[in-house]
Amino acid sequence: MRCCRELLDAIGRRQPWDARSLQQTDFRRSLSYLDLVGLGVGSCAGVGVYVMSSHVTKNEAGPSSVLSVILASVTSLLAGLCHAELAGRLPRAGTGYTYCYVTLGELCAFVVGWGMILEHILTAAVAAKAWGHYLDYMINDTLTDEMDNLASWQLPDTFSGHPDVLACVVMLVVSLCSFLSVKVFSVLTFAFTILSGFVLMAFVCVGYFHVQAHNWTQPPGFFAHGFSGTLSGAALLMSVFAGLDHVAAASQETREPSRHLPSAIPVTSSLLFVVLLLATSALTLSCPWQDLTERAPIARAFESKGVYAANHVIGAGALFGLLATAMGRLYHPPRILHCMAGDGLLPACLGKTSLASTPVLGGLLTGMVASVVALTLDFSCLIEMSAIATVVQFLTSAVIVLHVRYQPEPVGLCKEYSDLDLSTDDGLPPLRAESPKLLLMANGDLHLHYQNHNSSTGLQSKPPSPRSRTSNQTEFMETSALFPATGEDPSAACRRVARSGSNFSSLVQLSSCTKLVPDLASWQTTRYLLLVFLLANTCLAATSVAWPAEAESAWWAVTLACVSVALLVAAGLGIARQPQNDVRLYFKAPYVPLLPLLSVVLCTMLLAALPAVAWLRFAVWTGLGLIIYFVYGIRKSVNRSQDDQEVVLFDISNRTY
Repeated sequence: MRCCRELLDAIGRRQPWDARSLQQTDFRRSLSYLDLVGLGVGSCAGVGVYVMSSHVTKNEAGPSSVLSVILASVTSLLAGLCHAELAGRLPRAGTGYTYCYVTLGELCAFVVGWGMILEHILTAAVAAKAWGHYLDYMINDTLTDEMDNLASWQLPDTFSGHPDVLACVVMLVVSLCSFLSVKVFSVLTFAFTILSGFVLMAFVCVGYFHVQAHNWTQPPGFFAHGFSGTLSGAALLMSVFAGLDHVAAASQETREPSRHLPSAIPVTSSLLFVVLLLATSALTLSCPWQDLTERAPIARAFESKGVYAANHVIGAGALFGLLATAMGRLYHPPRILHCMAGDGLLPACLGKTSLASTPVLGGLLTGMVASVVALTLDFSCLIEMSAIATVVQFLTSAVIVLHVRYQPEPVGLCKEYSDLDLSTDDGLPPLRAESPKLLLMANGDLHLHYQNHNSSTGLQSKPPSPRSRTSNQTEFMETSALFPATGEDPSAACRRVARSGSNFSSLVQLSSCTKLVPDLASWQTTRYLLLVFLLANTCLAATSVAWPAEAESAWWAVTLACVSVALLVAAGLGIARQPQNDVRLYFKAPYVPLLPLLSVVLCTMLLAALPAVAWLRFAVWTGLGLIIYFVYGIRKSVNRSQDDQEVVLFDISNRTY
């Protein structure tokens, strides 16, 4: 029993955060706002336009892939707003891994971080293999014919028909580029994206010029594979929106992370949505979706339209766009390895950085694994596995936002005032002469007291609009509304405060005299309600997937779905009625808890729509990671025990306790 308790304590331990260390970094802060947006869009737009749009249309959704794009975009935007708040609170390179480690525990953090590494490696391999397909098409499939004659193997469907040497070489070259400084890396990615963007605009214009409406209406119709195909297509497209995670991963290399990250993430999501929607709609309206091919689909589709030099123009744009994607996808895994190595969950050598402030051994190891994957695995297998980790990370981001909003203690960095000095010896910010002081009067009123000590120098301070002012113009007071005025009904005062409170953004009007500040009791209630919501949501997603085809035997599914929906609504309303902490941040996700709860529902539905074989392959990778964790990480973690080392915590005000 004692061993089980120690094991549970170990896998559930959380990383203590320090308000000062969150601003420190081993990297160079050289990225601007434009660099962040360019890195996020460039690392995903190429594979989304030239690979995923045609693959989803051909194999999953048919013409309804346009709806798949919209559904995936809405889901990513909701999750991106949650991701933006967490990036402002905890500006670290590990993104989802760090967020889980601080809030949910060590084991959950390791699983999420390990899955993120797989996702980016697989998508980089997809981009490299597609790059080889477009180059081979431009030279009349010469490489494919030669490789079929020289080397071919008979392996299971998970592996390709012959070793893809060209994709392996591309991965090795791109991994060497990752050793460049992050500024040079972002400039190269942005330049390749711009060059690909010009070709994309030409492709969209030509596609809309050849619009044929019957491509959406001819049999088998708009929903060629049913609505389930639309859902599975949206799930696969979620890997395109992993650029949001790339933006957050650059937090330690951004000049002003708490200000730039929350705005760069929604902008990146919006740009990716516009690009992907234009490309998918132009493709499905101008070309029959049944005629699309697996190799170089965009270039081959317009060749049949008689467009002159389409193979070379679109092929060149695809080469630039896919190269930017391969480079961008190999940017994030070394930084995750750097964070995990710094926490002791992986060997410390993976966290070493070069003179250019880039992870050396982590980048080399990532490039080698990506090269082997691109050399051996099948194209469709890589696409199916790449989306799981993205959706799982977005789901955990929404859960973490609920976690940090409703717990009593603040988590992460808050909005700092310009007059605070964190360099004092006692760790407490000094009070300036014109700073307000909170006074508790004998009658229970709260007053903000301003005092001006600059009158002798002729300088006049400018306090905020006082309600009462003394005659010598040196003292100001402002009465608070937290306590009722003389003769006022206390319930009326409670209702006034409830209406003016900043933590009631949930669109649910609370009753009078409801608790305004979370405590341990409200936090425990919120956790139980959130657990009920997650279980009901999982049951609803499983029911939607396992819905029987015969109407006679669907009564149990209808009943289970209705019960799940009722529990979802009841748990959501219960969470909305709990008080939130009102710590001031640079960015807060709006309409909490409605927005993160809706994000959880959509992400769970998309996860349920993915094929079972993809889950099996992902489980194998996760099992490998768990072996590494229980053999090495759980014993070497720097947070392994409070008894083994002294852990110092700092709150938002930098008070040590």
